[in-house]
Amino acid sequence: MSTEIDGLSIYYSVDESIPDNFFPKYSAPIMIPPDAAHLKVITYQNGKQAGQLINIPVADLQKESRDKIILI
Repeated sequence: MSTEIDGLSIYYSVDESIPDNFFPKYSAPIMIPPDAAHLKVITYQNGKQAGQLINIPVADLQKESRDKIILI
């Protein structure tokens, strides 16, 4: 995953929780558990939310596994 704006941090959840800047920070490929239904991601900059929550069905990620996901 990457962002279109430099300096943003990506935080994520795979357990149906709404992520914030206290959740795991994306820095390497994510191992998604087989029972996960969604990957939820959000961006922060300097401790403040910088983007809207994105909720991606894991099934869609499996279909498009070769494409990059770009977050804004």
